[in-house]
Amino acid sequence: MLPPQTKIFSIQRISHLALITAACIVGRLVFVFIPNIQPMSALLFLVAFSYRLSDALVIALLSLLGTNIYLGMGPWTISQLAALTVTIVLFHQIGKIPIIKKNRFLQAFFAFLCGLLYGLIVSLMEVWLYQFPSFLAYYLQGLLFDFFHASGNFVFYLLLWPVFERITPTSYKLAKKNE
Repeated sequence: MLPPQTKIFSIQRISHLALITAACIVGRLVFVFIPNIQPMSALLFLVAFSYRLSDALVIALLSLLGTNIYLGMGPWTISQLAALTVTIVLFHQIGKIPIIKKNRFLQAFFAFLCGLLYGLIVSLMEVWLYQFPSFLAYYLQGLLFDFFHASGNFVFYLLLWPVFERITPTSYKLAKKNE
């Protein structure tokens, strides 16, 4: 006999996470022609702020794999996943600070900073992985793209917040208040 079903991954939760994952994938693919500007990171930060950390990490993994299957899978996928994981966990923890919890502009600012941190982590891992002779030269060459990514995070975070707030189920809002 099967054990009783728990509400940990209800059908509603799975379908909601799948829709957000699809939005991340489509958002990244729609903006692929603009270097490093995409709504995927901002959506992941919104999930990290509003939902459980595990939800944000599951969506990040699925979105990254889904887009990299289309755009190209390689060793950089591991760097991207590590950087996303660090930035999502950091953003989730920062979101618990009361002043940041109440101020969308500060949240968007931290999404900007997490975009810069993402680029730093990816650069560190890529230099180590490919054994480039100089981290500083490699990092400085990509700094403009990191700034584009960070700026996109800031803008998309502010643009997507009202939409995201409307689609967030009441059960998530209640769970977040009780934390």
